[in-house]
Amino acid sequence: MASTRSSSALSPAGGDGETGLEALALAKVAEAADAIAAAASAGEVVRAIHAVAALLFPVDSAAVAGTVEEPFRTQIIEAVNLSNDERESWRCAFYHGPAFPTMSKILLGNIAVKWLWKVHAPARNEIYDPFFVKGSPTEVIQALVPALSEKEDSKEDHWAFCLNLERLLILCLLDNKGVSQMLVEFTCCNKHGNGVLNPDKTMFISRVAQLLASVPDKARLGASAALASTSFFKDVVSQLLAGAEAATVQLAADKNATEHCALSSVFLFVGEVLSRVSRRGSTGILVAELIPRIRNHLHRCVPSDHKDISPEMIQHVPQSQFWFNVVEAMRDQHSIERLTEELLRQLASQHISDEEAYWILWTLFNQSFKRLIVMRSMFVDKFLLWKTFPLCCLRWILQYAVFECPSNSATETLMQRTPDFFESENKPKSRENKRNAGEKRAKAIKPDVPDIRAKIVEIKSVDRDEMSDTVMNGQFEEEECDEDSMNIDASSDSSLEPYDLSDDDTDLQKNSHLSDLAAALRKPDDPDGVENALNSAEKLVRASPDELCHNSGDLVRALVHVCCSDLAMEGEEDSAEEKRQKALIALLVTCPFESLDVLTKLLYSSSVDISQRILIIDVMTEAAQELAETKILKTEQRHGNLITDNSPSWLVPSNREPSGAGPWREVSEPGMLLSWSHRYEREVPSRSGQDMTKGHTVSTCSIGTFVVLGKLIYMLGVCMKCVAMHPEASALAPALLDMIRSRDVSQHAEAYVRRSVLFAASCILISLHPSYVASSLIEGNQDISTGLEWIRTLALQAAEADPDTECTSMAMTCLRLHSEMALQTSRALESADHSKTGRGLPTKLDSIITPFGNVMK
Repeated sequence: MASTRSSSALSPAGGDGETGLEALALAKVAEAADAIAAAASAGEVVRAIHAVAALLFPVDSAAVAGTVEEPFRTQIIEAVNLSNDERESWRCAFYHGPAFPTMSKILLGNIAVKWLWKVHAPARNEIYDPFFVKGSPTEVIQALVPALSEKEDSKEDHWAFCLNLERLLILCLLDNKGVSQMLVEFTCCNKHGNGVLNPDKTMFISRVAQLLASVPDKARLGASAALASTSFFKDVVSQLLAGAEAATVQLAADKNATEHCALSSVFLFVGEVLSRVSRRGSTGILVAELIPRIRNHLHRCVPSDHKDISPEMIQHVPQSQFWFNVVEAMRDQHSIERLTEELLRQLASQHISDEEAYWILWTLFNQSFKRLIVMRSMFVDKFLLWKTFPLCCLRWILQYAVFECPSNSATETLMQRTPDFFESENKPKSRENKRNAGEKRAKAIKPDVPDIRAKIVEIKSVDRDEMSDTVMNGQFEEEECDEDSMNIDASSDSSLEPYDLSDDDTDLQKNSHLSDLAAALRKPDDPDGVENALNSAEKLVRASPDELCHNSGDLVRALVHVCCSDLAMEGEEDSAEEKRQKALIALLVTCPFESLDVLTKLLYSSSVDISQRILIIDVMTEAAQELAETKILKTEQRHGNLITDNSPSWLVPSNREPSGAGPWREVSEPGMLLSWSHRYEREVPSRSGQDMTKGHTVSTCSIGTFVVLGKLIYMLGVCMKCVAMHPEASALAPALLDMIRSRDVSQHAEAYVRRSVLFAASCILISLHPSYVASSLIEGNQDISTGLEWIRTLALQAAEADPDTECTSMAMTCLRLHSEMALQTSRALESADHSKTGRGLPTKLDSIITPFGNVMK
């Protein structure tokens, strides 16, 4: 028997712990890489891979040696043989250090293209596949999925490269249950943590979920059917639900584990994957896997000697902890709505009972239904009022979201008593009582009105059946009215309250000159005069008097600095702000150059606060659209989740500048039953030497300076859209590209700014004429080509990795616009080449034939 060398030289005791072992693992990978690069035969490649694999896995060296010739056979048999504990130490250092990413590039690149087809199957199964099958699944997926986007030199090499990648993905994720292993890894890594997920861990889990969900999109067109979205997501969701349920039970039984932290990792991963699966149009597959599992769970909760189910029965089962939190883990509200709608429809198609449907909804949604207003609104407002469902689905929604009890005898009694109430003869007749009281009050005020008038009104208000009965009896029924309703005017003091007469405003001086208008706006001690000036500002400006170009700058400054919150009555501040904004828009439209010069200086001036900067940018945007006649009407309210859980800084604004500001507090919007966004305000100290803005101490710095940056980029994008297909667009596009290409702007921490960047990039793609892009490419203009390539790269990165769902959808739109631009540009280039070759002379001519040459002779 061949001797085995000692493993003492490879022991980590000589290094400084884990770091030393990672360095040794990287050194071994470097040795293997050098040997593979200089290899002249497949046996030498097998020997180099085996030298690293033997340190990590229990390899059958005899089977591997039988596939190669001498001298490599002897070297493989005499390789190092480590114990299980030593291999575990090496495996941990290999996969969680720089060694595995380096080794995976070698295995997936050079070896897969040149040597793998020469390696026998036993050797491949022993020393090649285990690097991915037996490794850390979260590290393996980060090596395999991004490689799907790489390109090889030749078509044959690329085909072999992709075929091997797809084989490994199926082997690791599907055959070897890689998704379940990821859940086990997240559970073990966080089992003894401190109970809090750090941001790096959260981003890592989100990236792994994004890579997992993107596998069907990145697979090539002729890939295996197992990687198609239908079959792939079905297997992934099945592993995910089963693994998460098992992890919940395991953590509940482990008394020494930090259950909250481990479950946070598990639920975060489950929620991210399910949201992305739903976003990719596979909600039906997700629900089809979820329904039989939740039904089996409910049947498991009911003892054999019970027929009815109760909440206590469900709560006592350990697996219920997973089902209570699975929907809440999906932080994307749009995905939750799609899942819920599909769940209701599939439950209706399976003809399940009302009681079972109620408990399915209760188990999945009850925890978030109690805590979140948006979940209650989804059922009560959207599903009941907006969506079209089968009748049984509407009945289930009523039972769960309105009655909040299952379909049993109690609700049946309640619903049976409802029509009896409306058919009762003793029902209260409040409408008739109020109407009779009003008629009798009218008679008390004007006694000369004949009695027949009251009776005629009374006849018109009764039902048909009652009217026919009264006509047959020859009399009309009158109801008694109490004395309190007769003397309602006498007991009220409302007649003593002061009110405005119609001619109160006639004494106010009407402003007929722009100079008077600006002077009136600068008098904060005369609120009536300032309000009158705001009322007449827009009409006077749009009349375009001769003095407009001379007084526009002064009027712009006065309008920007006027404090509308001190002028208008309570509840009418928005009306005054709207008048000021319309006046500024009128100035920009009628006198653009002078007004814009002043507004631009004010925008970057230190004498204005954030609210005034936002006002300036908003009026610039509206004026640009009006000048271009492309103004878009805004809806009153945007339905949808404006704040995502992936952007926590949007939930509460930052506590940065200015110093001395008070704490943020949430305020409710008046007149709205449900607000889809949050609004905050705080006290801000007044700026010194800023008399016109002393009133702007509340709600003027509501979000932060990043809103100004986002609105500025949005305004520039709108301006680009307004000059679309004009020569000015080609002059403005490079400058805007230089601005948004800055890393501080394009990679801003706030999602609002990133959305504005994507919007501006889309506007650039819309505004540039394809013929201009084609001529720039022909002339070698690097600014446009580099900028357009940057837009494509930015959109790809945002679509794949941006945690904000709005940014992701905007990036997809940007990619579509980029592809359309590329198509139109390619057609322009083809037509240019065709016309150029058509007009040019042939390249090979022995003689030039001149038309009418014989005539010239």
